[in-house]
Amino acid sequence: MRSYRWLIAFIGLIIALPILPVSMGNGDQVLAPDPVFDPHAGPDVPVWTVGDYWNYTTEVEYDYLGVVTIDLAGWLNISVVVITLDLFSDGVPVYIANISGNISAEETIPFIGDINIYIELSGYIWTKAQDLSVYRSILNASVSGNVPSINGDYPFGYEYSPPLEEYDFPLVPGDAWKVNTSARLPFGASGDLVPILQNMSCGDPRSLSVPAGSFQVLPVSANGEEILFYNSTVGNSVFRSYAIDDIAEGMVVPFELTSFGRIAPEIDVDLTVTTEQHVNAGSTFSIHIEVSTSAGFMNIFFPDGTLAKTVPILGQSDFDIDLIAPTYPDDTPTLIDHGSFGIFASVNGIKGIGVVTVTTKATDLELKEGSLAFEVTGNGTIDDMITARMEIFNPSNFRAEGAMSILDFLDAPGVEPSLIVRNNISVDARSSIVFYYNFTV
Repeated sequence: MRSYRWLIAFIGLIIALPILPVSMGNGDQVLAPDPVFDPHAGPDVPVWTVGDYWNYTTEVEYDYLGVVTIDLAGWLNISVVVITLDLFSDGVPVYIANISGNISAEETIPFIGDINIYIELSGYIWTKAQDLSVYRSILNASVSGNVPSINGDYPFGYEYSPPLEEYDFPLVPGDAWKVNTSARLPFGASGDLVPILQNMSCGDPRSLSVPAGSFQVLPVSANGEEILFYNSTVGNSVFRSYAIDDIAEGMVVPFELTSFGRIAPEIDVDLTVTTEQHVNAGSTFSIHIEVSTSAGFMNIFFPDGTLAKTVPILGQSDFDIDLIAPTYPDDTPTLIDHGSFGIFASVNGIKGIGVVTVTTKATDLELKEGSLAFEVTGNGTIDDMITARMEIFNPSNFRAEGAMSILDFLDAPGVEPSLIVRNNISVDARSSIVFYYNFTV
């Protein structure tokens, strides 16, 4: 009878390895097909500057006690006050914007009397510069007036993990992505996690008129309902709606753009990807950068806060730079890319900044970490049957299909490696499939 000791030891080694090579029958690696991607099919991430602002106005009807409708009106201002590295977390480049606003109503209701409602909005929002995802918010709605049932402060500031990605740039009509995040009170405060699950999508461009003018917009829907209308010149939404269920169930507050200001940066920074737009994680890609200065230095950041490269600017204003594509997954893969991440460049501090989105190809199919398991059936003889269970994961946003061969993971002294062959395999995007393989020792 053969001892199982080598097998048990080897199993322990294999379980510690996160990735198992998976190959096509002809030896090629299994990759999901590349999507058709045009980086110019939609607007990329806008660059904000300290001093940029967006003013909105709102009018909303509030159903009071199911008896009477009260008209509320007000305004909201968003202004960028700081561009910095977020030292409270992983050092990602962020915009910090001040939020202020007011919503009020004064009505005289027959048989009830005068109704006065005042809502003051104040706080700050942290937004990641690489993709405009909401990183952290500290906001408060202070409600006062002569309707005691709704008076009080309603803080709704949260940390989002992963960041809340309302847009997935480049923003392309017909694209769709999922938001799967959770929110907690910021700075380590206690409180339950609040799950946020939304199916987002981008619709066809159309014209939309608001008090600030007429704009070509891209509508963004959440769970089938249009909530954002984005314009690249504005660099923000020209119309958006907020649900304020904490104050009044079913209350939706729409905001229309009344004015905006975009401040010209002190230094212009323009980034373009010069190699194939789809790159494999871990592989080299190139970007071309042009700056409107010939002295200083430039820092290039990846979305996780990693400083990818520092480049001195000494008498030249354009650069071709090679970078290694990050290997971490995209939290919101879309229908047009396997993954995407923003490259952020800052020149001479924040005197000039630029962003460009790079998309990644699917990686090899992977053995899902911790999924490899063995079961021995028999009486401890040479004829005992061993069943291996493994879960193969497709990390891309596209289905992987074809014949698949897996190198025998039970390689050991005196044992020839072999292939586990499976035909007509289909693994859906971001999904896994379980295999069972029987053998004797």
